[in-house]
Amino acid sequence: MKYAFTNLACPDWSIEHTVREAVRLGYDALELRLLNGEVIDPVAGAERVEQAVEVCRARQLDVCAFDSSCRFNLPNA
Repeated sequence: MKYAFTNLACPDWSIEHTVREAVRLGYDALELRLLNGEVIDPVAGAERVEQAVEVCRARQLDVCAFDSSCRFNLPNA
């Protein structure tokens, strides 16, 4: 079993700081929910996501999930 945490719990941390802390605390992976305090935009933020993954890989930290906000209902439709 691998241990991971979500960076939603630390919105003020940069991706570099988050990765450093994850490694220091012995985590195996990171769930990316925010990038530098902002919710991930999977379309417009693709380049930023790729950069974040590279930061993780450089420290041998897996990325176990990417999360973003979305709505599945249209109240006025």
